[in-house]
Parts: sequence; structure tokens; C-alpha cells
Amino acid sequence: MAATTLAGFSLTGVRAVAFQNTALSPALEGRDLRISGMVMAMPQVSPDGLRFRFRVDTALLGERPVQLPGQIDLGWYAGFAAREPAVTAAPAHDATGAPDAV
Repeated sequence: MAATTLAGFSLTGVRAVAFQNTALSPALEGRDLRISGMVMAMPQVSPDGLRFRFRVDTALLGERPVQLPGQIDLGWYAGFAAREPAVTAAPAHDATGAPDAV
């Protein structure tokens, strides 16, 4: 029984350290960052917007490089109580530039 309890506490500690290493620094929360990288998974679309997994290659706060986790989930939201969809596609056009018939 004691070994099981000790193993449980140890596993919890390992998970806490792993989470801490992947968390965004509190100093960067709410700040505008310029990041570059690659979309790693198809977006998950919801009525409120979309989310996607992003691999971070570089991150800048102004001109200063900052450290981010290697992968982050980015979200694009319509806004609180928005009536329009978060993302809409432009109307399709044919080769002449005229709108396609629906």
C-alpha cells in the first residue's frame, strides 16, 4: 500500500515538472508575440472559432527573442457573443473573375 501511494505521488511530481516545462511564461501572457513555425494538425472548427496545433520555430517580443514551448495550440475566436461565423471563405470565382454560379 505504501509503495503504491509513493508511486502515485512520484508520478504526480513528474507530470507537474513536465507541465511546467511546456507552460507559457506568465510574463508573456497577454503580450503580442511574433512567431513563425508550422501548423502541425488540421484546425478544429467550432461555432466560436478554430484551434490548431503549431510548432514554434522562432518567437519575438518586439525585436527580442523569447522562449516558447516547442508546440502550442493557437486559437482564432469570433469574439464574445459574435453573431457572425469566426472564419468565412471568400466567394468562388471562375477564370474570368466572375462569381461562380451556385
